[in-house]
Parts: sequence; structure tokens; C-alpha cells
Amino acid sequence: MDAWDLIETRKDQLVADTAAFLRIPSLRADPQPGMPYGPGIAQALDYFLNLAKEMGFAVKNGDGHYGAVDFGNSEEYVAVLAHLDVVPTGSGWDRDPFGGIVEDGRLYGRGAIDDKGPAMAVLHAMKALKDSGFVPAKRIRLVVGCDEEMDWGCMAHYTACESLPLCGFTPDANYPLIYAEKGISSFRLLGERQESSPLFQLVSLQGGEAVNVVCSLCQAVLRPAEGQRVTLLTAVQEEMERFGEMAQVEERDGLLQLTVQGIPAHGSTPEKGKNAASALMEILGGLYRRSGGYSALVDFYNNTLQGETEGRGLGIAFQDEASGSLSCNVGIIRAAYDQSPQEEIRIDVRSPVTMPYEELCRRLGETCARYHRRWELLSHKDPICTDPNSPLAQTLMAVYREETGCMDSQPIAIGGGTYARAMPNIVAFGPLFEGEEELAHQKNEFISLDSLVKNCRIAAKALMRLAQ
Repeated sequence: MDAWDLIETRKDQLVADTAAFLRIPSLRADPQPGMPYGPGIAQALDYFLNLAKEMGFAVKNGDGHYGAVDFGNSEEYVAVLAHLDVVPTGSGWDRDPFGGIVEDGRLYGRGAIDDKGPAMAVLHAMKALKDSGFVPAKRIRLVVGCDEEMDWGCMAHYTACESLPLCGFTPDANYPLIYAEKGISSFRLLGERQESSPLFQLVSLQGGEAVNVVCSLCQAVLRPAEGQRVTLLTAVQEEMERFGEMAQVEERDGLLQLTVQGIPAHGSTPEKGKNAASALMEILGGLYRRSGGYSALVDFYNNTLQGETEGRGLGIAFQDEASGSLSCNVGIIRAAYDQSPQEEIRIDVRSPVTMPYEELCRRLGETCARYHRRWELLSHKDPICTDPNSPLAQTLMAVYREETGCMDSQPIAIGGGTYARAMPNIVAFGPLFEGEEELAHQKNEFISLDSLVKNCRIAAKALMRLAQ
């Protein structure tokens, strides 16, 4: 029986294994002995490697930083780079985000599409190849990283300890093939409290869980000035009216808590979400205007970050033909004045491949200086651009066209960041098909069962050709 027939007959097992994988909450946590990224990720790594071992593969645990599954014996190898860590679930799910629930032809769960589902599809593709009798001329290695969503310590550890592959792909983006990825930079924008209003005092502000996810929940606590409780409550309700059910206010112990519920989206496509921080800052801006008050934080936000996602307000907007426009996402905002006067906004910037990093920093610095703010770099990854006519790209494009019938599809550029940046001769390839909804980092993340099986088929054919 060939590999494709085996994949078809075993698709129920593929779904069952993926569902079990999704039920493990592989969220980064404080390190413990032997668990550099916390117990949830360690549990997911153990599950995946034990399953691969049961399938008959040689496996390796790279000190909790990564796992490797090998098929074949040659020194030279081709690689698939996937990851098993996930971003926080956020709010607003209709199902348990770690339930691994199958419903209406879909498998729901955090990591279903990013990237636990694709990792499992590749493992099953390798199993089908092995059981069909295929003998790879070059070893096939599936690498699962454990820190992709944060700092990439897993890949730093891997490249320091292992030889590098001849070539390969990462199923952590889109089809048909990604030939360019924008630069990725995350920044902290900092300032000190400058705030006053005869109507209220801003006590605290808190929103977001990760810089690379559109802030989907933001809350502010206000203390009414003496004798102004009713006036303030009325003003808040009037400012919230245009946001409908997104915005709510609640009285607690003499304070008003304002809560805005937005819509999360991946930080590379912030225009697809609704940023709760932006809505709340607009509400606060209205309250300060009504009362003749002022907040340096609110003023800075509403003049530089409000209402757009291309960095125009920050003065960093840029675009090129190869990769399109810069994107800017507000992921986190914090101010806890009872603890510290410091105010913080964290932004995720995806810069076009031809924009120098130094130019991005220069422009950002100039804008921050005008508002008496300062900036700090949290992380940076340079852009990458691969020749779409390379043998690797052409091989993978041929596989995609054959399996989908999309003969006119062409390689694309994205704002996302994948393991293609981690080592040479790696490109992003799948798992999201053309026309499918992008749900990575969003609520109700799912992969359709048909897409899961189709990814398995494509991975099997791609690996067979690359390993010949």
C-alpha cells in the first residue's frame, strides 16, 4: 500500500492523536529542572516524542528545548521545523481551548493550526512513508521547538548543538509557499505618569497577554473625584455608547471599572482584529476632554497608535513591492499607579524586507521624543527573502500544485515570522490553504479535518521528493 492510501486509511488516528496533543496546555511558564519552558511544554514534548517512538522512529529530547524525530540513517538530512508551544488562549472561546473537540468537520483547540496540528500531520506523513517501504536517500528529521512563540531559545539551542539540514520547510504559515518574511521587532514604549482631571483619577490600566496578539481585553479603574460619582458614571456611559456591547462599566468599592472586549488576531495582521486597548483609550480620551483634564499616556496613544495599524501615527509607515506595508500591533498596555508611576505600551512591528532596522528605530525614537516617551527593544528578527526559483521552492510549489490543482498559485510574502529564519535553506510551506480563514492566535482556533489530512498528504510527497 502506498503512503497516500495509508494516510487515507489512518485519518481517524491522525485526528485522535492531534486531539490528544491539543488537550495538553503547552503554554510557557516558569522554568523547572529539566523543563526550561515550564511543565506544560515539557508534557507536550514528552507526549510527541513517545508517540513517535511508538511509531518506530528514533527520537531525541534536546534538554527540553526541542525534540527530534529521525527517519533514515544518513548524516545529511532534510528537515521539517514545527513547534508545540502555543500563545495564551485569550477570552471569548465558545469551546474549551484545550478540549481537542471535534465538531462539524473541525478540530478545535489552541494550537490546532499554529502549530500542533501541522506537526502531527508531518509525523503521520513520515509514518506513512516508512510503512509504505520508502527508503530515504537523505535522512528526514522532524524538529519540534518549544519556544517559538516567545524568544526562540529552542532554535538557539538546536543550532548550537546540532548540524544543520541541507534544506527543509516549516508548516507554520500559508500555502502555496512563503518566499519573503518581514522583519519582526517588538518594543516597549515607556513614560512617567502625567495625569490630572477634576472629574476622576486613573488608578490603573491593564490590557493584553502577548505582544504578538491584538489586545482583546482591556480594563481601566477610575476613582471619582469627591462628589462626582454620578457625573462620572453618566459621562462614562455616554462615551461607551458607540462601542455597544464591547464596553461595560461596573462599580466596585467606590471605583468604576471600565472593561472593553475586542477581537484578537495575529500580530502580523492586526487589521483583522479589534483592539480593545484602542477602544478604551478612545473612551478615556473623551472623558479627559469633557473634564478639561489631561493624561500624557492617553494623549500619546490617541495621537500615535489610535485607529490604524500601519505605523503612520508613529512615523514608521513604510512599504515595498516585495513584501507590502509595515504593520504595527498594540499587544500589551500597563499602568498600575499604586505600584509605580511608569506607563508601558508594547508593540509588535512587522517591517518590509527593504526597510533598514536602523531607520525603523530612528523614526520611532523621533516620535517618542516629541511626546517625552522613551523606547526599549524587546526583540528583533531580521527579514528574510528566498529566491522563489530555487530548487527547494520549485519542488515544494510543484507538490502544492499537484495536490491542490491550483496551477496558477505563486509564492507570497508575509508579515509572520517562522523558523525559516532560524537556519539557511528553510522556507515556510503551509498549513493554511488559500482562501481559508486565518485563526492563529485567535479565539475558537481550529483546523478542518480535511485540511489536516491534506497537509499530511502534502508533507509526505514533499519529504519523499526532498529526501530522494
